[in-house]
Amino acid sequence: MQIKDVSKTVGLPIPTIRYYESLGMIHPTKKGYYKTYTDDIVIELKQIKILKEAGLSLKCIQTIFFYNTADEKSLSNVILLNLKEMLSKTLEEQNRKEQRIISSKKILLGMLKKLDNALEHHK
Repeated sequence: MQIKDVSKTVGLPIPTIRYYESLGMIHPTKKGYYKTYTDDIVIELKQIKILKEAGLSLKCIQTIFFYNTADEKSLSNVILLNLKEMLSKTLEEQNRKEQRIISSKKILLGMLKKLDNALEHHK
C-alpha cells in the first residue's frame, strides 16, 4: 500500500506518517521509487493515533513501539523496569481520566433529564 492510501485508511496526514517513520516508529519497505506500507503498519498507525487521542505523549508512544520491536533479550532489567513504571503510570492516568469522564457524563445526563422534564411541563 502506498502512503496516500495509508493516509486515507488511517485518517492521518502524510507528513505525520512520515514523521512517525523518521522517529523509527514504523518501518515501510522501499520498492523502487515508492515505499510500501503493510497491513501491520496500518495497524501500528491506528494504534499510535488511538494512543495520541487518548492523551499519551509521542515520547511515551515511541518508547512503547521501541519495546515492541526490540529483542527482549537485549533489553536490560533497568530498561524493562523503567518501561513498566512508565506504562503503569500512564495506565493510572488513563483510569483517572476515565473516571472524570464517567462523572461528567452523569452530570450531563442529569442536566438533560431536568431539561427534558422542564420541556415536558411547557407543552
